[in-house]
Formats: sequence, C-alpha cells, structure tokens
Amino acid sequence: GNWERQLHLRDLSHAPRKHYALKNPAEAIAFSSNGELLAVGTDWEILLFEVDQFPHKPKVVGRHQGMVQ
Repeated sequence: GNWERQLHLRDLSHAPRKHYALKNPAEAIAFSSNGELLAVGTDWEILLFEVDQFPHKPKVVGRHQGMVQ
C-alpha cells in the first residue's frame, strides 16, 4: 500500500488497530491536551478523530483551496 497516506494509531498496551486511509498525505498531526482527540492536517482539509473511536470516519473541521506548505 501507499504508506504516506495511511494513518496508524497505536496504543502499545493493546492489539494493533486498523489504519485510516487518507486522501492526501498528512502534513501535520497534533493531539489534544487530554489525548482524546487527534487533528490531522492534510492538503485540502483538516480532520479530527476521536482517539477511542479510531479509525472511524473523522469529522472534517476545515477545508481550504490550496495545498499545505
């Protein structure tokens, strides 16, 4: 597969979870201060995942017209 477009989230104390296939490569990722949310900035959109529900479909919290630099 295309590794640059697969988002993997791993809790080392549990079995591996499935991955989420991104439409575009991730340019930035960040966790919320309590670790419950994961924000992923890709070219064209910003995705918000609930960590305990990963890899369920994320909420799209922003879209833009250009590529992230």
